[in-house]
Amino acid sequence: MDRLRRALESERIVALAVAALVAASVLAARSQGLLERVELAAYDRLLALRPAPADAGARVVVVAYTEHDIMSQRTYPLPDDTLAEVLERVLAQGPRAVGVDFYRDVLIPPGSERLEALWRREPRIVMVQLLEDEGRPGIPPPAALGGSEQVGFSDVIVDSDDSVRRTALFQDDEQGEYRSLALRVAELWLATEGIALGGDPENAERIRLGPTPLPRLSADDGPYVGADDAGYQILIDFEGHEPFRQVSMDEVLGGRVAPDEFRDKLVLVGATADSITDLRRVPFGLWPGVFVHAHVASRLVHYGLGESAPLAWLGRGAGSAWTLLWTVAGALLGLRRYPVWSFSAALGAGLAVVLGAGLLSLVAGLWIPVVPPAAGWLLSAGAITAWVSRRESADRRVLMQLFARHVSRALATDLWAKRDQFLEGRRPKPLRLPVTVLFVDVKSFTSVAEGLEALALMQWVNELMEELAKQVELHGGFVDDYFGDGMKAAFGVPLPRESDEGRNADARAAVRCAIAMEQSLVGLNVGWSERGMPTGRLRVGIDSGFAVAGSLGSSDRLKYTVLGDIANTAARLESLDDGQHDFERKRVRVLVSFRTRELLGDGFELADRGEFMLKGKAIPIRAFEVLGARESDEAAAT
Repeated sequence: MDRLRRALESERIVALAVAALVAASVLAARSQGLLERVELAAYDRLLALRPAPADAGARVVVVAYTEHDIMSQRTYPLPDDTLAEVLERVLAQGPRAVGVDFYRDVLIPPGSERLEALWRREPRIVMVQLLEDEGRPGIPPPAALGGSEQVGFSDVIVDSDDSVRRTALFQDDEQGEYRSLALRVAELWLATEGIALGGDPENAERIRLGPTPLPRLSADDGPYVGADDAGYQILIDFEGHEPFRQVSMDEVLGGRVAPDEFRDKLVLVGATADSITDLRRVPFGLWPGVFVHAHVASRLVHYGLGESAPLAWLGRGAGSAWTLLWTVAGALLGLRRYPVWSFSAALGAGLAVVLGAGLLSLVAGLWIPVVPPAAGWLLSAGAITAWVSRRESADRRVLMQLFARHVSRALATDLWAKRDQFLEGRRPKPLRLPVTVLFVDVKSFTSVAEGLEALALMQWVNELMEELAKQVELHGGFVDDYFGDGMKAAFGVPLPRESDEGRNADARAAVRCAIAMEQSLVGLNVGWSERGMPTGRLRVGIDSGFAVAGSLGSSDRLKYTVLGDIANTAARLESLDDGQHDFERKRVRVLVSFRTRELLGDGFELADRGEFMLKGKAIPIRAFEVLGARESDEAAAT
């Protein structure tokens, strides 16, 4: 148990080391921005699965300048007179704020005086401008509004994959500070509720809208690495595909909207026609720019009312810990010896948990990384599995070199399945086991050798040993060793027997093997006689008891063997010359010790040959000759 515990601890140390290396690699890749696009794509997929509140955009209406509107007006761009007419009809229903996503740095008569007069008397209108950017000129607001609070910028921030997931509420330059169109209209709407934008008393670097802090997104927050964080940016908490109602300009101008369609609403007016709109990629697909502004304004109203909070994200430290946790879990999974299908199922289940945690956290308002932990989970599990597989392949190769050629395929497979019981490192650990040892040798081998040339003698011996080894394998034994014209076999190794019946079965198997060797020798002798070669006679000695089984030799050349008194006794019984056996009548003599005799039961016919003083023994040993198997044992063996 101590050895097994040390082996397991060693495996865990390797697994933790690999997990640390994999986690460091994954986090390094993330810090270089190599995972950013994949993480953003995973965020989009999870966001699409998140259920949207039923009233997510209930306070917002978009007045859309559609393709049909362009055809019905038969003019483009939209004249000031038409725009003024639309705004007057909308304002007449009492909206709290109206944002206009049409540039009017240059007036488009007719009706320019009417539109300018409307701007001056109606503070609920917010017009857009485009801020100057590096390599791009800006588009100023209407001259009649100048730098008033009725102007908001329409600039949209895109990520590295050209998708919109964040927005700037403020921008500034040498000329002053600017607010976004979405923020301007949201402030107007919230002002009627007595809610204003201000500093956060708990964090001087953070602003607060009503009761809700708005966390500022920095260059390396969330999945971003070195992102442009100019201005005051927040994540856009997308909810639903189109969380607001749309009406066309044609419906407004034709009076085909309900009398209270815009009552107390936040209204955005802009183009949705495919031929003129600026389509923006969002997690759900392509949206016109006015939809993006409407969605951000809607979310800001929710924040100001305290109905929800902006999407938060894990800090770098917590995100790294989350990745490390899953990397270690993957490494520990790799240590488990699962079948392929079970391992694949476990890998899939782990990925499902990572993605499920990402989805649940988004529902709760927290963006946690899913790609780094998933990568750590898969890579560490794969690395450890490959390491374990390679090590086990080496162990199996050593094991098969020791056993596969001398035991049945079924036993070899069983040995591998139960290797933890007797393997220590890459070699069998010594065990004291109850075994039965069989020695077999050729009687009068010298006379056989004198009658054959060297090559013919080698062929003769090989034919004999092959047949004897075959019988050992068929009877569940293990060929321990070859020595010239003899063989040593063991029954009950290398897996220990767990009951007395198992030990009895080993003894009976050894004796049945000896009887089968005699039957095989009859056939060999017939063949040898026909080829003019000498016939053979065998002596077999069998003893049972406890012995030490283990491997001998160097790591390159190992031999599994059984050592102990019973091996010596079996060898002495085999070589015993008792003068009572007629080798001409019965070509194989089988002697068993009294210890084996006690394990055999009544399945064999035995003759008591008395006590003998064996070489190296201080007390005499009683031996029994096996005359044959009774019918009951033959049936049991079959």
